[in-house]
Amino acid sequence: MLIRFKLARFCSSIIAVFLSALSLLAGANVQAMSLDALSQDPQWLDLLHYHRIGVNLESGSQIDDERFFLSSTGAIDPLSELQQTVLALQQSKADQIAQAPDVTPAQCRFPARLAWLKDKLPNTPFVDVECPEFQQWFSDLDGEKLYLVFPAAYLNSPSSMYGHTLFRVKKRGNNNPLLDTAVNFAANTDPNDNELVFTYKGLTGGYPGVASIMPYYQKVKEYSFLESRDIWEYELDLSQAEIDQFLRHIWEVQSAYFDYYFFSENCSYQLLTLLDAAVEGPGLADSFSVWAIPVDTVRALDSKGWLAGATYRASVMNRMNFMMDELTAQQIDIAKQLVEKAQIELDELERYGVHDQTRILEVAYEYSRYLSARKKSSLPHLAGRSIKLLSLRSKMGTKPVFFDTPTPSKRDDEGHKTQRLSLGGSVRDEHYFGRLEYRPSYHDLLDPIDGYLPGAELSILGGALRINDEADIEVDYLNFVNILSMSPRNALMTPKSWKVNASLVRDIRQSDELVFNLQGGVGATYAFDTGLVAFFLNASTSIDDVYKQGYLAEVGPEVRWVTQGEMASFYTGYQLWSDTKNLGDMTHNISLGVGLKVNDDVQIRGETHFTKSDHDEWLNGHLSLMYYF
Repeated sequence: MLIRFKLARFCSSIIAVFLSALSLLAGANVQAMSLDALSQDPQWLDLLHYHRIGVNLESGSQIDDERFFLSSTGAIDPLSELQQTVLALQQSKADQIAQAPDVTPAQCRFPARLAWLKDKLPNTPFVDVECPEFQQWFSDLDGEKLYLVFPAAYLNSPSSMYGHTLFRVKKRGNNNPLLDTAVNFAANTDPNDNELVFTYKGLTGGYPGVASIMPYYQKVKEYSFLESRDIWEYELDLSQAEIDQFLRHIWEVQSAYFDYYFFSENCSYQLLTLLDAAVEGPGLADSFSVWAIPVDTVRALDSKGWLAGATYRASVMNRMNFMMDELTAQQIDIAKQLVEKAQIELDELERYGVHDQTRILEVAYEYSRYLSARKKSSLPHLAGRSIKLLSLRSKMGTKPVFFDTPTPSKRDDEGHKTQRLSLGGSVRDEHYFGRLEYRPSYHDLLDPIDGYLPGAELSILGGALRINDEADIEVDYLNFVNILSMSPRNALMTPKSWKVNASLVRDIRQSDELVFNLQGGVGATYAFDTGLVAFFLNASTSIDDVYKQGYLAEVGPEVRWVTQGEMASFYTGYQLWSDTKNLGDMTHNISLGVGLKVNDDVQIRGETHFTKSDHDEWLNGHLSLMYYF
């Protein structure tokens, strides 16, 4: 009987061990199945930055830094990366260091992954590890709110022509935005690269893109003072948990790099991927499949209901222009002399009452800061002069003497959409054509002005087809790049106006042949009540076999008048071209254009051009219906 009892007990133990092993095996299979499904969860893919846009259509992560992944195939295999992450997060700090002494524990490297996996795999025994460096960083930020910051377009930098976006993290209890923290994504460029190399690398992913944090006041100084760009700040409608997860993910990616592309994987696009990684729901980044223009990413956030409000921060140039409008020409000259003269002379200032003296001193102080920040002056006394002017201003009391700079009637993201399709007809030297035109971006002088820079044009790529009365379809023009900056001068600020254009165009003087043309010019613009008047000195080179030497080089002056209103825009101009081989061989061009806004998405436009050479004259023009989308 004792033998039977021992045998039964032995068999029971065997069965228990078998059932336990079976249970563990089943649990392992369940977890394996769970991980397989979880690896395709959109949020996990967002945490790994699995997206597609532009020319990069390969499946995988857009992060090009292998240090970001725990698995050797993590950049292309989300399941492998998930398995390695779950395994690492179940190991203690000592165990991980024993395997790789120089590697930071996974719990400290990937706090956003850990937080997400704890929610998705609540029964998994993840090991808690002390991460003092991360905890101190996270505590110092103490993020309470998150703002999207949009500095307006800046035509003098290829990477900022369409604007820029970054984040501002509001610290809990802090009421001074300048003391908050900025989260920025930008290309890590080589300062030795010239503009041509810079543009080539930016277009082809030749620079690493990196996320970084810095004091917000540094970015405001850069945009408002150095580049004279207005800034819009949009509060994002996020929960505290989402803000915390966003900051955890910033910690994860700030030491990694992405290949940077100006038109696709750029600053604004990557900011959306950072938000996608923190906020569950429909992805924002994947709504951009070809290119991402900064203002369009703002619109994408608005369309999803993520924007809770907007605040305007005027550039120092716009602030000064507003203040100068309140002064007389003589008062502005006194402010200028207070800054530029080696010794301060107060005789002219003291002829005015206290209110006007205060206004003059305030303009002088802002002017001195403007010159100092932009390094626009070699005056040796400039730094000390700013302090002296501030001291004189403070003696006048603290009562404001200027109103706040008016907020524009429309934000930049409320302007017309960036793509444009037009259908119309044209006439060239008594020949009539149907015309279809497409412009992928961005803005020209006749487009509705609200939300855009006055006196500016910017378009990359685009063109038009025409069909004649014999149903022949031809290229009317093909644009590669067109940039025009007409920044008005005044008594204190003297920006240069400039333009550049590269395109295939029809030369009406050469039987309407399609030729390659490169054109540029520099000049000055002045603002009047009736609009902007600009003067340019231009140079042009046209290349084609139709010319005697294979090319035609011309130079000449230009004057242009532009007026831009809410419902209508108008320009007219005159250009004189002289052949550099024979300056007496001249061509005169007179142009006229008008754009009439129908609604936010539709415009009617007409343009005409009269050309006269020493041998002949031509008249051409077109009438079109424009649709913005």
